[in-house]
Amino acid sequence: MSDGNKKLLSDRGEVISSLWGEQPGSQHTKIESRIIKELPPENADDLSGWIVETTRPIQRTANPFAEWAVDYRTVSHYAPCERS
Repeated sequence: MSDGNKKLLSDRGEVISSLWGEQPGSQHTKIESRIIKELPPENADDLSGWIVETTRPIQRTANPFAEWAVDYRTVSHYAPCERS
């Protein structure tokens, strides 16, 4: 399984990510991330940091009306940094 890719859309307060891999059976998986807080940089020319919450809801059946259950949740801290 690979991590896929991730994109930060700070102007919209969104993080877009994807997860690629193989899963036996008919389990559906979503990765949902949201920005909790922007961490301002010390210098105006540098890049902001972010606190981001990511959850992984799963649906263990092919039934599209079945409940989704969160089986993973994490909060990530991305520190402000110098612009390169």
